[in-house]
Amino acid sequence: MIRARHLAEGYTHNVSISNEPQDLTRARVKEPTSTSYAVLGLLAEKPRTAYELARQVARGLRYVWPRAEGRIYDEPRLLAGHGLAAARQEYTGRRPRTVYSITPEGRRALRRWVGEPGAGPVLEYEALLKVAFAARGTKADLLGHLDAIGRHAAARLATGRTRAEEYANALVPLPEHLAVNGLMWSFLWQLYSAIEDWAAWATAEVTRWPDDLRPAADADGRAVGRFRAALDTARGRQGQQP
Repeated sequence: MIRARHLAEGYTHNVSISNEPQDLTRARVKEPTSTSYAVLGLLAEKPRTAYELARQVARGLRYVWPRAEGRIYDEPRLLAGHGLAAARQEYTGRRPRTVYSITPEGRRALRRWVGEPGAGPVLEYEALLKVAFAARGTKADLLGHLDAIGRHAAARLATGRTRAEEYANALVPLPEHLAVNGLMWSFLWQLYSAIEDWAAWATAEVTRWPDDLRPAADADGRAVGRFRAALDTARGRQGQQP
């Protein structure tokens, strides 16, 4: 393989000249992941720089796919390596910037990925993990974790409220697929509303527990009552034999 410098379209970039088959060269590039396709989806809306992609991820995508934030500057190059995105260099004054756009091959790949079944949710919540081991700490510790969960949910709801005000009052340009954005917004709004409500209920429940968190018959009885009440709902009866 010979590496060379090439001048085209007014900018300089590296190119590789190789007698290896293109498929073999691409095989050495890391395969696209769901994060890659999420970035490709943003490029399908319009060409963007890596910085603009990062801003868009921070605005909304990170709430359902947070791992995109950590790799946002690597993914456009990966997509370009697979021919799914193209890079061009522009200048703002004397400052260069690389703008990425989706290719026809990238649109076909994105369409295939969107059509495939997606994996279910995976909950990873450190504060809730500490609730699971609350018996190894103090009641104050547990109440502190519940308070943190409630405050985190309230902060997410505040962000959601801001988005709702922006769209409802046309304070920002409305996205092309506003109805799809509305689906995502509703999911997150209901999720964090449920978490905030749960944290408030759990705080009231734990307040009634003994200070040393020893097992108590009345608290255990209320827990059993909740299990039975859940089984008595329409969701709880699903799958039961008639």
